[in-house]
Amino acid sequence: MEDPEGLAAFFRSRGLKVTPQRQAIFASLHRAPGHATAEGVYRDVRPAVPTISLKTVYETLHCLAGLGQLRLLELGTGSMLFDSRLTPHGHLICRVCDDTVDVEVVGTEAWVPGAGPLGFAVSHVEVIARGLCASCRDHAPPTGA
Repeated sequence: MEDPEGLAAFFRSRGLKVTPQRQAIFASLHRAPGHATAEGVYRDVRPAVPTISLKTVYETLHCLAGLGQLRLLELGTGSMLFDSRLTPHGHLICRVCDDTVDVEVVGTEAWVPGAGPLGFAVSHVEVIARGLCASCRDHAPPTGA
């Protein structure tokens, strides 16, 4: 994803308004790249832009995803994630704390875009592994007998 100035120029080049609210959202995403939630971005920008609404944050994030500047991830963690890393990769998700970590995935590059296995016309590949992060694993009660 581009820096805040680049995103502002990108929006303007497509005839979209660059409001102070959108500039604050762009800056928030740039400060904390990776996996963002609308609620997290809202909490981050609200002190600087008290008039911003959660709806504005959602609309801007969805707009960025629609324009190919973010990836929209629905990983079953209860919150929609917006991923600033656009290159193909997978995700490790902790089943206790919902921490989401990027992981390199080898062997799926040939599937995107176009023909995939069994004649599928693959549009994108999602690889998700669930388990326990190191912190939750260290604090988990022992299992088994």
